[in-house]
Amino acid sequence: MRLAAAALAIQALAAGAPLWAGASQEGPLPDNWESIELRDIRKGSGEEIVLDPPATGLVTRPEDQANFDSFIWSAEKLKANYDKVVIIDARASGPYDSEHLPGAFQINWRDAIADKYNTPPSDEEIGRIFAGRGIDLTKTIVVYNDPLAGSAEETRILWLLRYIGITDSYVLNGGIKYWKAHGGETTRSKTPKPQLTPLASFNRNERLLIGTSEIASRLGSLNLFDARSDEEFAKSRIPGAKFAWFKDFYHKDGAYFTPAETRARVSGFGFQENDEVAVYCLGGIRSSLLFVLLQTAGFSDVRNYCASFSGWSGTDQQLDAVSYPKIPAYK
Repeated sequence: MRLAAAALAIQALAAGAPLWAGASQEGPLPDNWESIELRDIRKGSGEEIVLDPPATGLVTRPEDQANFDSFIWSAEKLKANYDKVVIIDARASGPYDSEHLPGAFQINWRDAIADKYNTPPSDEEIGRIFAGRGIDLTKTIVVYNDPLAGSAEETRILWLLRYIGITDSYVLNGGIKYWKAHGGETTRSKTPKPQLTPLASFNRNERLLIGTSEIASRLGSLNLFDARSDEEFAKSRIPGAKFAWFKDFYHKDGAYFTPAETRARVSGFGFQENDEVAVYCLGGIRSSLLFVLLQTAGFSDVRNYCASFSGWSGTDQQLDAVSYPKIPAYK
């Protein structure tokens, strides 16, 4: 049954639709939810249901801007350095063909996975994939997406780059929507691909990845952060996970939350900034946004669970499958 559920979850991931693995039965709310604020479950995934940024608990720190800049470039910075960087469009080929930033190369997260649980490929395969797309991994890289319309594809590509040791890599704040709104040009012309020699090896940072067996062995003590939608979390979840939908970390113009806003949004979760936090969703894509933004907010040990809920429910792991009529609220 679990294998069949995992297959359904993978199909849903490929289709971009929410689906919940495992049987789920409605039950009473947990006892420890009696003292916390609950709210109704939002339906769908459109921009109109995205929460406003937190209005209280915002504290800006001296190091915030440097932390933010270590992962995220502004449109103004990209304009000033346009001829010095490699630009990646993380959307699918259709949107890229319709409109993209001049000189951008297209690659989607689906182009760089090894199996149904979205494991990164071998070094040799990664080198071949990026070189085949015209992407020079020896240069500064800036990745973008259409944030609120997407599923954090841009940060998944950034996570992969950082994981394989390409640290001179960033995402564009606000993506193509913000870029255009602030005078940035776009084109339909495909970027000519240079002939590149693929890199054959990388210096992987294994601390940025966590697997099913490690989470299972530490269940109950490991900080887990679920980035899926209200509906998905309410239906079933990894036991003990805290929850906030990934889109609730974007502004309405597609710009990312500031470090102060991110800290305020997760302030009730009980995570300390020097704690290890494992982030997950259905397949490690949406969770990659939290991998980035938690670090900009000062969390120093954030790991992405690539297999995520599809991998968890597809193996013989403990599953919290009680369906809840309400869920915990957050700022």
